[in-house]
Amino acid sequence: MASGAVEDGKFYIYASTAENQQTPNLVIEKDTNSDKFVAELPNKVIIVTQKPDPNAAFYEKDEWAQWLKMLDKGGQYSLTMMGEKKEIDHFELQINHPITLKFSSAKEALTNAFGEDDVKDINPPGYNDPLLCAGLVKPGEATKQVELSKVWEFAGVPKDILPTPLHGLVVEMGWNLPQQHRNALWFNPGFGSQIKIRLAMQLADPGTLNKHFFLDKVKMEITKAQIVCKKVLTLADTGERKLAVNEGEALLGLECKLRDLTLTGCLELSDGAIHFTLQNNDEDAVAKIIEWLGDVIWKDKDKLKDMEKVLRGEPFKSISFRRFQLGLDTSEEGNTKIDFFRVDVQADTPVGQPPGSGKKTLFLLSYTWNNLGESETTNLGTVRGQLWEPSDESSLADPDYEEWTDFQPIPKGTVSPAMEIAYLIPNQTIDSIPDTVPKKITRAFVSLSMQEIAIGATLKANQVEAGAVPQPYLGEIKLDASFSRQDGKKEFNFELHVMTGIQPSQSSTHPEPALLTGDLIYKRSA
Repeated sequence: MASGAVEDGKFYIYASTAENQQTPNLVIEKDTNSDKFVAELPNKVIIVTQKPDPNAAFYEKDEWAQWLKMLDKGGQYSLTMMGEKKEIDHFELQINHPITLKFSSAKEALTNAFGEDDVKDINPPGYNDPLLCAGLVKPGEATKQVELSKVWEFAGVPKDILPTPLHGLVVEMGWNLPQQHRNALWFNPGFGSQIKIRLAMQLADPGTLNKHFFLDKVKMEITKAQIVCKKVLTLADTGERKLAVNEGEALLGLECKLRDLTLTGCLELSDGAIHFTLQNNDEDAVAKIIEWLGDVIWKDKDKLKDMEKVLRGEPFKSISFRRFQLGLDTSEEGNTKIDFFRVDVQADTPVGQPPGSGKKTLFLLSYTWNNLGESETTNLGTVRGQLWEPSDESSLADPDYEEWTDFQPIPKGTVSPAMEIAYLIPNQTIDSIPDTVPKKITRAFVSLSMQEIAIGATLKANQVEAGAVPQPYLGEIKLDASFSRQDGKKEFNFELHVMTGIQPSQSSTHPEPALLTGDLIYKRSA
């Protein structure tokens, strides 16, 4: 560290790789997490107003500070050093709109915001490449209430999406901030210096939503609601100048009731329509939702009983409710009606697995319906599905995570083995399949009716390397298969649409393979 005194209120904190260093300064310990973060900032430096002891406020002309002030010109930003070590312990970033909000990247604040499991890889100063994370903490003077429109405006969402009667609704911040509250700020220095802020604030009177959207018309009630907004600020370089692009999103997290069934999720607003995404762990949720839909749409709670049988029938052994999406048409005041719905269920089946192995293929079945007009009494919707495999799990510390987007097979850790063509008919083995046909299916869809189940899939053979002589190979196969799901019938249809090729030899003057296509049709009934 330089021994010179701090002049004109500037003290420089440099990454170890920074060049043209000014004094007085402190150079961060090489290869530390602090070093990696500061190296991502403009000129690899943070300028503060004094030598940290251990705190120091950002100098107003520091480039990162100037960028943060795009959130709030009156914002206050500081850092705290790690005792005698040449490392940054944490940052504190405070803005004053829509209310006073103070974010800290200290371990305690992060643990409170995201939970212990999801911050174990976030080390001081709160940086987990590529993001700096900071959790909301209670400020000295905590404002509690603010108008919904102010929060909406803060997010950068067009104001006209929010119905005018809702502008004056009061939302309030719950300053008890329970663990995993996820009110937080994220900064990505390597991606347009992007800042994301997530705020969740309770709606003081959720009953107003029921009245405004006339939810009694569809026998639905919102019992709890909160505004969940995400402000996103990104630096855009046009070549001529740099601009701050302000975008974001705002929706309502909620709890609602369909008769005695309680669901949680979100409500998205658009012009003349609202869209719910809802979840629940009730074992009887599918039956209750289908009964409710029949009652509301067709005035007959038993109208969709057969559709429930389609979901629960052979070859599926069990189903679990996963998600309910519902679109309501609110364009005609006082006449709210269902515009579409989608019921997603997890279903397991022995189809595609060796008989007696105990293995089960996992499908995500989706029952969908769109309103084609009141006269369309025969339109009961369709049931389709696809192989369902777990995707990468999101961390609560991920700025894009929300409870209603966490859509995974249950129970947690469930794995779906690949399907095998030989076992597509339950409890039977298909013989006489050519050896050249790949045995496993890794991508498939299914369509269901009361009479049959149809499966479509794409298979791709292993790639053939060029050799001394031309090599024939099997390329891509499209499979369409169907079988009866009625008792006493064993009909099976099997179609392969094949693309094969010949890989040129290494010495060939024609590098591209020769391609051949053909079809194989196989039918059996008993």
